[in-house]
Parts: sequence; structure tokens; C-alpha cells
Amino acid sequence: MEDSKKKWAILSVMSISLGMTFIDMTAVAIALPKIQLAFYLSQSTLQWVNNAYLLVLAVFLILGGYLGDKLSHQRAMISGLIIFIIASILCAIAPEKFWLISSRAIQGFGAALMIPNAAVMIINAFPHHEKGKAMGIYMGSSLLFLPLALLIGGLFTEYFSWRLIFWINVPLGIICLLGLKMLTHSIVYVPISKKFDWRGFIFLSIGISTLVIGLMESPNYKNEWYLIGGLLLTSIISLIIFYFVEKQESSPIVDFSIYKNKLVLSATILFFTTSGSNALFIYDAIFFQEVLGKSPAEAGLLFFPNVLCVMLAAPFAGKMLDKFGYKIPIFTGLILCCVGLILKASLASYGNYWLLLPGIILFNIGIPFVLTSSNAAALISVGEKKRGITSGILSATRQISNSVSLAILTAIIVGSNFFFLRSFLQKNQDIYPDLTPKDLERFLIDHQGTVLNSNQPQIQHLYQVTKQSFTWAYSLGLYATSFIILGAFIGVFFLFRKEPAIITELKS
Repeated sequence: MEDSKKKWAILSVMSISLGMTFIDMTAVAIALPKIQLAFYLSQSTLQWVNNAYLLVLAVFLILGGYLGDKLSHQRAMISGLIIFIIASILCAIAPEKFWLISSRAIQGFGAALMIPNAAVMIINAFPHHEKGKAMGIYMGSSLLFLPLALLIGGLFTEYFSWRLIFWINVPLGIICLLGLKMLTHSIVYVPISKKFDWRGFIFLSIGISTLVIGLMESPNYKNEWYLIGGLLLTSIISLIIFYFVEKQESSPIVDFSIYKNKLVLSATILFFTTSGSNALFIYDAIFFQEVLGKSPAEAGLLFFPNVLCVMLAAPFAGKMLDKFGYKIPIFTGLILCCVGLILKASLASYGNYWLLLPGIILFNIGIPFVLTSSNAAALISVGEKKRGITSGILSATRQISNSVSLAILTAIIVGSNFFFLRSFLQKNQDIYPDLTPKDLERFLIDHQGTVLNSNQPQIQHLYQVTKQSFTWAYSLGLYATSFIILGAFIGVFFLFRKEPAIITELKS
């Protein structure tokens, strides 16, 4: 194949591989209520179906990039694809919850090998003057895969089976494997002699993992608080050790000296507080189906305004950045996010999607304003030599925040839902002496089954109580997220008081 055609073929194959990882982050969220019903999972256990994938992806992403440099990007990519395909088959045939969650973790490891090496292979395939265009198409393809994943997740779950979401990875993965073999067999790879910061990697992995596990499991171990406390203490100690290890390391995973640049520090804060909107997306999917009573296909369609807002707002945010600098779009985006979340939280109890829509629109317009502007400002401010490491840190921050924010939101929503249900049962102990909060959760899970078909007023009442309890907990999670973003607004405001000279020069 001619080189001019080969580079575009490589871009196509890499884009399909990105689509696979994207589908497994997004489409599975639509299927969560059906998965919950299939295995009778509690809310906190259900979130491990997604967070096992996100956590392993976040932890091993840096290692995936290193293995590509060491072994060759083709080998790392092919290994990642094979692992991802096998894990997808294991997910599709999962007979019980631990099998499914473990398989999702293996999927995350495969994705961690694929994502960094796919990007490098695209950069290597294109000449210098076309690299930006190629990466723009590659990253922009995610905007296409998002609505596609929502549609696939909804249609497969409603009309066939949620297991088909995982089966679809098999033919897509085989196409990518065959394409890679044909397109890259003649490429000669020269290994890069590069030391890997194993100590830093181990302490960072322990710190993130114990933090996420501690937060996710906190609603289930209220009486064994010392176990959760031990996990969180381990996380704090590991991350402190990680900081001191990195200060001494000649080739650190995270070069903390880069945070002396206030724009990089600000961008990291903003990425961490707003990139975790994936966690909100997951609970939105549950709320639409279990509280609003929408089918999986209908729930998938309800997310199209989210996608449309992001697609329309992203280029407009870029124009604002060029015209006004980074401050106005960032603060505008943060305000829109906060107002949108507060609107959603305050109107959720009405159980009407159309009342939630203004808040959804404001939030999804705000997100690209914040991320586009903060990312550009950080990369411009560090200069050309440090843009690679800065971009890597921000990308890793985004992946880690997806997992950590889901853990925080799970601790808030599941914990408060459990508290509301337990309070109700304590007040009505004479009427429901044998029921537990976990028993009540099943009324919400099976709302389209025995509950709605029952003529018993008592069962209908319990269903309404459970629905109201989850709505309160969901609203509390939205309020908490808005306060976190408000905290980021205040912190970044003080960091932005003195604008770095390089940005001022570029604006002028």
C-alpha cells in the first residue's frame, strides 16, 4: 500500500480502537440498570462494573505508554487489543457479578495498552505538517462515538441483551488486529532506552486504588469504619511517599516542578474537578431509567442534547479563547456548570426530564469552555519543550478523575440513599419489621417487573418511597458536585490574579 494511503488506513484502525474503549465506557452506563437486575446488585456494587474498568485504565495508562516505548508501539497495541477482546468475551458470558467486575478490570488493562500507543502510532505515521490534522480527526472521532455508543447501548439493552455490548468488541477488535498486522508489518522499531519509575508507579497505584476502594465501599462498611479508615490512611501515606519519591527520581512519572507554573496547576485542578462528569453521566443513566421509568433506548436518546451541546460549544469556546484569552471562557464555563448542576438538583424531585433539560444544557455547554481553555492555556504557558509532559499529566489527570469522581459520587449517593431508607424503616418499624434498606433497593431495581404489576398498595407505597429516597440522594450528589466546582472556581480565581506574561503576549 502507498504511504499516502497507509497513513489514513492506520488512522482509521486507531480510531476504531478508540471507539471500542469509548463504547465500553459509555454504552455500559446505559445498560447498568439491566445488569443490576440480572445479578441483583446493590448500588455500590453496581458502580464497580464501571469503576473496575476506569480504575485499572487510570492506574496502568502510564505503564502502557512505557511498554510501547520499550517493546514497540505495535506490539503493545496488539497485546492490548488481544487482552481487550478476550476480556470482552469474558464480560459477555459472565455468569455472576465477580466474574463481570474482574473481566471489566482486565478490559481496563487492555485499554491502558491501547490508548497511549494508538496516539503515538498516528503521530509516527504522518508527516510533521499533517500531525495536528490527524490527531484532530482522531480525538474528534470521540464526538462521533459518543452518540453511537449511546444508541448501541440503548438499542442492544432494550431489544436484545446488554451482553451484546461486549460481543460487538470481538469483530471490531479482530478488524483492528488484522489491519495492524497488514499496515505495520514492515515498520522497523528501534527500542528507546528509557528508565521507568517503578517506585513512583507502585506508590501512585496503591494511593489511587486504596482511595477509590475506600470511597466506593464506605456505604457498605459503616460499622467497620476502621477498614475504610485504614484504606484511606494507606492512600494518604502512599501519595505522600509518592511525592517524595518523585522529588528524588531522575525520570519521574510526575515532574512536580511543572506545578510551579500556575496555569498548569490551575488546569490540573480544573481537569480533576470537571473531567469527572463521566460519573454524573452514569448516575443520570440510572436516574432516567429507575426513577423516570424510561426504557434503555429512550434513556440513550435523552443524552443526545448532552452530546449536541458539547459539539456546538467546543468550537465556540476556542473562538472565545482566541478573542478574550483564557480567563473569561474558563470562569464562564465554571459558572454555567455550577448553575446547571444546581438547577438539576433542585428540580430532580419533580420527576420530569423537560424540567431538567435547562440544567443539562448549561452544564454541557460549560464543560468544553473549561477544559478547552485551561488545556490550551497550560500548554502554551510551558513552552514547546515541556508540552509533551504537560499534556501527559493532564491526560492522566482526566483518567484518574473519572475513577475518583465516580467513587466520591458513589459514596455520597449510595451512603445518603441508605441513610434515607434506614430512617424511613426506623420510623415505620411496626409496619415493616423485617425489611432492610437493601430490600427496599430491589423495589427500584425491579420497578418494571413485580412492583408495577402489583395491586398491593403497600408495595406501591414502598416503591414510591424508594424512588423518592434515590431522588434525594441523586440531588445531594449534584449539589456536592456543584460545590466542588465552586471550590475550583475560588481556587483558580486566586491563582489567576497575576496573568503570566506569555499569555498576555499571545493575546496581544
